[in-house]
Amino acid sequence: MAMGAKIISAILWCVVFLVSALPVAAKAAEVAPQLRAVLARSVPDDKIAVIATLSRSEDLVVQARSFGKKHRDSLVRELKERSRRGRADLEGFLRDHGIEDATELWLINGIALEADSEALAALSEHPAVDTLYFDETRQLSPEPRLSFPDHGWNIPQVGAYELWTMGHSGAGAVVAVLDSGVDLAHPDLSPSWRGNYDGPGGVSWFDPYQISDFPTDLISLADPDDPDSKLGHGTAVTGIISAGDEFGLPLGMAPESRWIAARIFGPDNVSSSSRIIEALGWTLDPNGDGSTADAADIVNNSWGLSEQNTCIDTYQTAIRTLRGAGVAVVAAAGNDGPSSFTSESPGNYPEVLAVGATDDANRVTEFSARGPSACDGGIYPQLVAPGTMITTTNATAASDAFDYVTVAGTSFSAAHLSGALALLRGAFPEVDMAVIENALLVSAVDLGVPGPDNSYGQGLIDVPAAYDHLLTPVLAAPTDGALVDGLEVMLSWGQLHDSLGYPRDARIRIATDADFSNQTTVTASAASSTSLLWAGAVGMFLFSPMSRRWRRTGRVVRILLITAVLGFGMPACGGGGGGDGDVIEGQMPSQFVTRSVTLGELEPGITYYWKVEVERPDGRVIESAVRSFTVRP
Repeated sequence: MAMGAKIISAILWCVVFLVSALPVAAKAAEVAPQLRAVLARSVPDDKIAVIATLSRSEDLVVQARSFGKKHRDSLVRELKERSRRGRADLEGFLRDHGIEDATELWLINGIALEADSEALAALSEHPAVDTLYFDETRQLSPEPRLSFPDHGWNIPQVGAYELWTMGHSGAGAVVAVLDSGVDLAHPDLSPSWRGNYDGPGGVSWFDPYQISDFPTDLISLADPDDPDSKLGHGTAVTGIISAGDEFGLPLGMAPESRWIAARIFGPDNVSSSSRIIEALGWTLDPNGDGSTADAADIVNNSWGLSEQNTCIDTYQTAIRTLRGAGVAVVAAAGNDGPSSFTSESPGNYPEVLAVGATDDANRVTEFSARGPSACDGGIYPQLVAPGTMITTTNATAASDAFDYVTVAGTSFSAAHLSGALALLRGAFPEVDMAVIENALLVSAVDLGVPGPDNSYGQGLIDVPAAYDHLLTPVLAAPTDGALVDGLEVMLSWGQLHDSLGYPRDARIRIATDADFSNQTTVTASAASSTSLLWAGAVGMFLFSPMSRRWRRTGRVVRILLITAVLGFGMPACGGGGGGDGDVIEGQMPSQFVTRSVTLGELEPGITYYWKVEVERPDGRVIESAVRSFTVRP
């Protein structure tokens, strides 16, 4: 290139950098670091792929949280309308610079385009543009070597069978797999595809490369050095989530769940940031009609960016918006362990559940990436799940003899968590995904050093323990240690019911000591079963007269057993994408049924302890925490 052209190019990009550094009030666009690096190496005539966002990302995130799942149809309509207005603001610019193939990215109020240096300099000064990102090319990273087969250990390791025996196999849950595609021809996967009931390319399959109208997978080498290690990556991931048992033993965590899929990695396993963001938006409104009735409950991302210990925020606004709309987002932690500081995006976003890998002895694998997170310094990964010696489905075109494969990698650990979320989603269809996520986090099996750490995160996923956590009654009032007036007190608590109606009743136990060895007798009067958002419900309480009497340390002890039976009506479900199920100032989460009972014949000056018990479908008793109150003398 001539010296004059080099000088002009240098001057031009100095202007771009200076403009991007101006205060927001000057309407200058922020230029992301990756794009700055590309610009520094470019020449004036180069066409550079960029993503331009057209509003402050926090505006979108706050808006998503305010809408939540209950009103996310309105959210999608507003996002699309905002994107339409933003695109209209840029129409003159696009026309003047001859840009005809710009892609609208409504989930982030953005637009993807290619432009030369002169056009990008003008774009950085456009008052409608907030941020410019480089639309990077992404490669689906190879997984660790295929591991030695050990069929079927992984599903029982995380307790999936236990939920199946209680009648929960993921029915009603929808998982979106963003990957290399999925082989619809596989006999273990075709029954669990949700199907295109709106024609080819409709609501259950998205292929921006237009390779096929129905789900197919692209073949890669799981081990680049082994020509026999052909793998349909997306097919293997989806099998762990929702495959059936054609293999001869169950392969999928949630075999009654339904999968939809987007091919984000095309030929040569290459993608771009704009295609990934487009696919993330598709998961919220697959058929594009503005209604989110066909949206996914869970989005599985068994991929990550190769830049270790770096927070690349290109997808963060899109994922925050999905989370605000009540969608769970799962990502592989990465395969760059065992060193610390090997987190990768998007798994290291605080809005994402990143999953590391364990073996059949519950040890973290050597390849599993370690934290802390490069984005917020937090624990990384959040959870671990089986990630080696995993038998799953393979693309039928990968082998003439076998449609199954044994794999290793955190891609497949992520699939276990997505399957676990689907199981619990099926068991509690009206509960916010954020509440279900929290249940898995707080109930995980602590491994490694005590407490959360940057190898195992919170621990190994334990699906039955998470189910128990969701069923556990949450005591609301009186507050623990309260001093109450009068000789009567109303006890109130909240509980969830799974999709089969369990728990059917609740039992209250009262005692004058914390270990309940001295349970006592009080009178109880029925109070209506109510909720803060209850509508038209009728409830009743049955009080068992069958108090047992026995002598203990010279005293007569009686047990009061109060059985609360839910009447007619359904609990009202609140919106929002958050909430961890905790009680705040005596109020129950909106999706809990709140129950209460009034106790009488209380003795002044006595401290009473109480707890609530419910039964699982298999008869196992789940107890609440214990609280106390004292009647004012």
